[in-house]
Amino acid sequence: MDLLGLGSKVDIDFILDPLEQRKQVEVKLDDNNNKRSLQYIYYDGEDVGGSVQIKLKKNSKVEHQGIRLEFIGQIEMLNDRSTIHEFINLSKLLAFPGELTENTSIDFHFPSVEKPYESYIGINVKLRYFLRLTIIRRFTNTVAERDICVQQLSQYPEINNSIKMEVGIEDCLHIEFEYNKSKYHLKDVIVGKIYFLLVRIKIKHMEIAILKKESTGNGPNIYAETETIAKYEIMDGAPVRGESIPIRLFLGGYDLTPTMKDIQRKFSVRYFLNLVLVDEEERRYFKQQEIVLWRKQDKVKTKNSAKQYAHFEPPNPPIKPEDSAAGISGSGNSPIETTNINAINVMSEFDLSESFEIPQTPSTRDFVALCLVVLTILFTIFFAIICKWSRCPFLKPILDNSDRIPSDSLAIQYDRSTSNSNAHGRPIHIQQPVSCDHMDDKNRYLCTTKDGLLSPPSSSYTKQQCNDV
Repeated sequence: MDLLGLGSKVDIDFILDPLEQRKQVEVKLDDNNNKRSLQYIYYDGEDVGGSVQIKLKKNSKVEHQGIRLEFIGQIEMLNDRSTIHEFINLSKLLAFPGELTENTSIDFHFPSVEKPYESYIGINVKLRYFLRLTIIRRFTNTVAERDICVQQLSQYPEINNSIKMEVGIEDCLHIEFEYNKSKYHLKDVIVGKIYFLLVRIKIKHMEIAILKKESTGNGPNIYAETETIAKYEIMDGAPVRGESIPIRLFLGGYDLTPTMKDIQRKFSVRYFLNLVLVDEEERRYFKQQEIVLWRKQDKVKTKNSAKQYAHFEPPNPPIKPEDSAAGISGSGNSPIETTNINAINVMSEFDLSESFEIPQTPSTRDFVALCLVVLTILFTIFFAIICKWSRCPFLKPILDNSDRIPSDSLAIQYDRSTSNSNAHGRPIHIQQPVSCDHMDDKNRYLCTTKDGLLSPPSSSYTKQQCNDV
């Protein structure tokens, strides 16, 4: 074919995540689990972008009538390959007609792509999303496809009642089973109990199974297929009246999908809990109860989300000197003192259901204490300035004794009669200050002297007057 120019002369590769930040999942390509491939996970409303690399074979060139890229979402009926229903078809022209003479890389981008349903591969139906690159040529086109996996996230159901039902055979067997919820996410745990109210038949054992029922078609042409996902034996031997059998079933280990109802009027997927009792004559008594499965959003594990891992303490965390200088490391009681990238990578392996508040670290307490000390110093300085302006007696300077007048002159503040009265033990009566206008020169001098302290007499006094003073 290559000699006639009809064979493929190019190799096409899709680069969807050059930074390798998008999560991948292993997806089975058929229901027999014989073939599996890694596919990137996308969600509803996300952009789909990347680049297409077209590599030419040695010493070849390709003439084309244009290069077209499509994003397609479709439903295929595996029992009828001719029935294909497309519900999404987005197209872009990447190159105009021309000739390829060397390896080429072309970028593409589909913004805010609506992806209403989850990818699904079942027994009779397949729902897939894929990119299709077509190099339009004169005789035969060159086509390459790349599948992606779409997952639909759901919120916690507002109403999630428990399941409780009493079933049995009249006057032979009465049992009551109870499950804690009716809606479970794909990593949830089914918890329940089975009560035996009446037992008059010889029961050999009891088992519980998870069934998946896939229905395709509509109207009278509905074709149903049942698949057993898991089966466990929960009781061996004959029970007695009043006995209780606990149930605990983990869903995380099974390849489950969310419940799908009437997808494009083409198919439905439902899940049931099947309780089976087998007697000694191999007769089977069973009861099926439908449950709803939904996909829970995974925890975001990034470098900035260390708060939700605060309760995790890695073994023997290394303490670097620069971390101690920055106030990161402190007492051993703080579980996040030495949180680093390696610890976060270890913690990312865990699915945390709750986030914890980060406890107060020693560095925060030291900062608070420093602020209090600074505020105390500022308040003291402010108080001292206010007291100085208001002439507070506590801050007035103490006068030196050398600046004071000798206290010997204080003896003349009282007259001789006052001294005599003190000698006889009589109390001192301090007279009110009187005017100095009607006094003689000696008394007026004493009266007008400041604070009772004497200064040298005036030069106008005679020698006799000075002696009297």
